[in-house]
Amino acid sequence: MFISPNFLGFIIRKLHFLIMDNKIIHATCIGVAVTVIAAGLAIIEWERNRIYIPSESRINAIAQREFYIDSILNRGDRHCV
Repeated sequence: MFISPNFLGFIIRKLHFLIMDNKIIHATCIGVAVTVIAAGLAIIEWERNRIYIPSESRINAIAQREFYIDSILNRGDRHCV
């Protein structure tokens, strides 16, 4: 069976493009993975160094509000105005 040199060259060029495409895809996947890992580490480090300020509990907020309104309304006319 005879294979022409043109056909053989065509096959070699196609194989070369397939190999290069696989290398490009592989390099892109590695680049994406490295970027995701780096972003994850940056977020973890940012959260680790973040200063948390504890907020005051709001358990007595309703009682304090009622006391304040009551003190305004029931202390007399001068204070209310």
